[in-house]
Amino acid sequence: MRLTYFGGPAWDAGPLPARGRGQEGLLFRLAIDAGAVVSVRALADDLWPMDAPDDPRAALQSLVSRLRRALGAATIESVSGGYRLALRRDEIDLTHFQDLVSAARAASDPGTAATLARDAITLWAGDPWVPGGFDWALRDLLEDRAHAERLAATAATTTAPTATPAATLDTAGTNTVPAALTPLVGRTDELTAIAVQLAAERLVTVL
Repeated sequence: MRLTYFGGPAWDAGPLPARGRGQEGLLFRLAIDAGAVVSVRALADDLWPMDAPDDPRAALQSLVSRLRRALGAATIESVSGGYRLALRRDEIDLTHFQDLVSAARAASDPGTAATLARDAITLWAGDPWVPGGFDWALRDLLEDRAHAERLAATAATTTAPTATPAATLDTAGTNTVPAALTPLVGRTDELTAIAVQLAAERLVTVL
């Protein structure tokens, strides 16, 4: 099974069957930590930051039960102290995107970093959907998007061929010396000799 959140929540079978803020929030929270156990306390804090139910553990069990009926019993695993979504990170577009950006940032080779960054940006098929109360997750995604764009642009600049400065081009046959940034004090005779030689030769070596 694959979950997608870029462009709207969906899975292989179409729109996600999770209904209501509770189910949507629970699935999203488990998805962004796919493969890892998320504690009951962490889930309760994120799902009910202001108005927690009297018994958060029982409320979570109820949400998990409904999600299992909608997505399949094996989708959410009960683990000591919490729950885990039984999907790989590369089976969820948000986590796959974040992992590619992390790999791009860690890459020492600019070309590899650019490739990974572009692969991550390709996954951004639409605005990421996040349930209410998860603005922090959206901020993290936007920050990762900025990193990916920066890495792609930096690598492209680094690998681009360096243009020859216009001042070094021999367009007139004798103009082979760039304009001086500062005057050479006390070298009038030498500069005159160089100018004469440049009029006849394409290359003059000064020792």
